[in-house]
Amino acid sequence: MIWLNLSKAENLLKQGTYSNTFIFKYILIYTLFYSFTISWNYNLNEYNYGMRFLFLGIIVLIKIGSIYLLFNVNQKGDQKNFLDRLFVLGWIVFFRLFLLSLASLSAGLIILKFLKTDQVLDEFQIKIPFYILFSLGYYYFLYHSFRRVAL
Repeated sequence: MIWLNLSKAENLLKQGTYSNTFIFKYILIYTLFYSFTISWNYNLNEYNYGMRFLFLGIIVLIKIGSIYLLFNVNQKGDQKNFLDRLFVLGWIVFFRLFLLSLASLSAGLIILKFLKTDQVLDEFQIKIPFYILFSLGYYYFLYHSFRRVAL
């Protein structure tokens, strides 16, 4: 893995003399960094640092484990274009789940309005479980899509 030598990385990419494993390492590092920054930005109360670390651990396990599974499916199959598949299939799966989530959240809000509930749910009770379920659903559908393409 190349950390600082940009010209060496550019030459590898330009010549096409890199493997899927080379790209996979960068995706893992990016995912770890992204997971940390996303989960840390939730404005949980100061007394909930334990929950913040629990959320971070869950998200990191979901993302790293899922990308590892996707990479293995691709390697067991035709071993072609892992990164291309990850971004193309990932975008389509994300967009479909996003639309489904909008519909589900809208329906949930309508139901809560009709129930006239006075209970106020805090950020941990709404956003974090939603994000975890969204991530699990995303990688579940992406995994099956990878299997259809690679195997």
